[in-house]
Amino acid sequence: MGRIQSNVGLITGVPIGDTVDKLMQIESRPRDNLQEVNKKIDKERAAITELSALLMAVQYPVKNLGKVAVFDKRTATSSNDAALGVRVTGSPTLGSYIFTPLRTVQPEQWLSKGVREQTEPLGAGTLSFRFGPGVDRSLDLDLLRGGQGFQRGLIRITDRSGASAEIDLTTVQTLDDVINAINSNTRINVRAEVVGDHIRLTDLTGASVANLRVQDIGGGQAAASLGLAGIDTASSVADGQDIVWLSSDTLLSELNDGLGISASSTLPDISFQLRDGTTGVIDFDPLPPSGQSRQTERTLGDIVNTINNAAPGKLQAEISADGKRLVLRDLTSGSGQFTLSALYGSQALKELGLDVAANGDTITGRRLIGSLKSPALSQLNGGQGLGDLGTIQITDRAGNQATVDLSAAETLEDVIRAINAAGIGVRAAVNGARNGLVIEDISGGTGNLKIETLDSSQTAEKLNIAVDDAVSVKNSGDLHLRVISVNTKLSELNGGRGVTLGRFTVTDSKGVTTTVDLAAIGAQTIGDVLAAINRGAANVNATINATGDGILIRDLANGTGTLVVNDLNGTAAADLGILKQSTLQDFSGQSAYAIDGSLTYKVTLEANDSLQTLRDKINALNAGVRATIVYDGSNRPYRLSLVSERGGHLAQMIVDQGSLDLGLTRFAEARDAQLAIGQAGTPGAVVLSSSSNKFSNVVPGLELEVKQSSSTPVSVQVTTTDTDLVASVQAFVDNYNKFWKRYQELTKYDTTTQKGEILAQDPTAIRLGSEISYILSSRFPGAGSIQSLAEIGVSIKDDGALDFDSSKLKQKFADDPDAVKKFFTDKTFGFAAKFDKLAESLVGQDVSLMAQRFIALTRKYEENQQRIEWWNAKLDRRKEQLLLYFYRLESAIAKIKGNIDIVSQIQPIPMYFASGGRNNR
Repeated sequence: MGRIQSNVGLITGVPIGDTVDKLMQIESRPRDNLQEVNKKIDKERAAITELSALLMAVQYPVKNLGKVAVFDKRTATSSNDAALGVRVTGSPTLGSYIFTPLRTVQPEQWLSKGVREQTEPLGAGTLSFRFGPGVDRSLDLDLLRGGQGFQRGLIRITDRSGASAEIDLTTVQTLDDVINAINSNTRINVRAEVVGDHIRLTDLTGASVANLRVQDIGGGQAAASLGLAGIDTASSVADGQDIVWLSSDTLLSELNDGLGISASSTLPDISFQLRDGTTGVIDFDPLPPSGQSRQTERTLGDIVNTINNAAPGKLQAEISADGKRLVLRDLTSGSGQFTLSALYGSQALKELGLDVAANGDTITGRRLIGSLKSPALSQLNGGQGLGDLGTIQITDRAGNQATVDLSAAETLEDVIRAINAAGIGVRAAVNGARNGLVIEDISGGTGNLKIETLDSSQTAEKLNIAVDDAVSVKNSGDLHLRVISVNTKLSELNGGRGVTLGRFTVTDSKGVTTTVDLAAIGAQTIGDVLAAINRGAANVNATINATGDGILIRDLANGTGTLVVNDLNGTAAADLGILKQSTLQDFSGQSAYAIDGSLTYKVTLEANDSLQTLRDKINALNAGVRATIVYDGSNRPYRLSLVSERGGHLAQMIVDQGSLDLGLTRFAEARDAQLAIGQAGTPGAVVLSSSSNKFSNVVPGLELEVKQSSSTPVSVQVTTTDTDLVASVQAFVDNYNKFWKRYQELTKYDTTTQKGEILAQDPTAIRLGSEISYILSSRFPGAGSIQSLAEIGVSIKDDGALDFDSSKLKQKFADDPDAVKKFFTDKTFGFAAKFDKLAESLVGQDVSLMAQRFIALTRKYEENQQRIEWWNAKLDRRKEQLLLYFYRLESAIAKIKGNIDIVSQIQPIPMYFASGGRNNR
């Protein structure tokens, strides 16, 4: 049962609480002493921690000074920074480099014809555009002659009038550049043009004074590498040699107009059956046995070897004599049929041009490389090709008729040449949009232009030129040149803008979702994206679409929902063209939801839409093309300008105006920046190109940036720099001085007052200061010709701090960089190694001097803390005892006092006599 207690005795008036507190103060002295000791230990631990941290801050720049990279640091300067900038990105080799900036990157620009008002109706129709090459694209000069390429230089052409001109081909980058260089020369009257796989020169002088002649100048090989060397003829027309063929060194990435082949990485690609009944498989890019590295085919020669190893002595592969295709021969005999078949959906058979029937014991493949100015027909129709072509009949509007056999055509140019050779009033050419054919009637007649197929090949229909109408022009429209494949790099899409490596989801019609994280999988190609989608949980199939310009995702779940793609972060799905609403599409008679991620953009105009509407619709696509309306001050002053947001060859555009009368014309072609190594204009000059103005791989460790063209070479000087060295030494000195200042403060002892700071008499701290001071004043005889810090400008002042003369270090490094480098970086005797070793022994983790001191103090602190807790418990009990004692004492005194009061109240009892009266005596 509780009781009310007072701090002051109610009976005695004694201040019980104060009395007990004073008694407890006396009894608490041992505990209080322990607490004071722990406060001091806390301060010591804090001081040790602070000094350790400060010394580690000294150790860091010293560690840096032990790295060779500090002394190999480079700086680069350009003799003409306005033309060529330079930035060090690594450790380039010291020396001087000569470059000639030829041109900066150029975006593509198109301009429409003028209209009177921005708001006047343009009429209904569709404008489409995409990035990438057209059907008139030029073969890369590096691919000429089986990959031997083109050797730049000077050539001399003499026309038949005897006039000569030197043609500078030292800086050309494309075949078009070569043709333009010849045709733009005004000293001679010669026209150059591409015909199939060679260049044709036509003399236009009409003279016969001299031969049409081509010569290399200055020992160069430019004419020879163009197939023009040795031309010396009295004819007005001279055809150069064939300069397009494949070799065993041709990279697979260069086949199929640069789209390569896509072999399966897990399963065999092709099965074969030979005439003697032998069967087998051809496995490109096979999975290796456990523990062995993967041997992936990189060249056409590798492909040939893999095929030959499939059935040695029975199946033989080789590059054809014309150098355009593969030829496979069945070396066996028998009554069977020689066949090849694709396995497991692999596209390798088709992409190697071998999906054709055998002629007896031989399979002659389709052409694997386009001609100089035309793609192979196999690259049309989205890469599915046009199949076997046959015979068409053309009737011009004057009634002239011709039969054209296209069965041997392998390129679009073959088709054009065959039609133009028909001898009637029609002319075939690449259409204005550069995505198909145009047949123009030039007969002057008024009847119908007729183009029809004469056999079962549906050739006119495949080429989309079938017509029977009173028109003078038949445009095939888009023949869908394949522009992407599984090998296409993501960085090359969208005109070089690339694809954001973000996350997106694909949800099938049953609600099952696949999340694709392009960054996590390290996606680099379209094939990486397709594989990531296809191996996910959603029941979908991702492939290249039928038009060869995007990704197609088809739903296979057959659920009640729809196929949905969403971006989670970034714009990856949008950049890939698949952030679209799915639609029901037909797949060989079966309907399924699908998303066609075609990267060909289409803008549909209504009859009353204006130039402003067209501009706004194009810009809303965010397609990497900027549309603006420009004013030229004429009577039809408003024009639509289309400019690619990026420059370089990846930004070249195909613009199809369809039926719209916009008059769009390309007047600025997307071109790469160019940089010549050495003096431009000399035979054999190496010219580099970049889709940006920056060149990062010319000299390892340097990034060059072309800012403007220069007619004179620019010198780039790479030298060593002491910037990092001086900065590291300065950081070492500054950090040491911070450490030393604090060390002196914490170890200070006042002899007058006989009082010191917390570490004044700490032997560990004293040893720390002693050993650090000793190493800074030591010599390092094994570190080379420099043996002390003082020799490189670091000296000890009277107060123990360091002083740094950076000019002395700079001069020493300039005079003998190897000596300075050795002094710091020698693994055994160098300053950095020795200081680092000492620092680790002093302030390193766990076992160092200061760490052990900290551990010992902590152990003592914890022991004291346990004793303090014991004392706290004991004192609590003692206080309770004292309080109880005083309260009991108070109670006892109260009882005594009560008894006294009772006694004091006792009265005497009167005495009476027996008679009842008082005794009055």
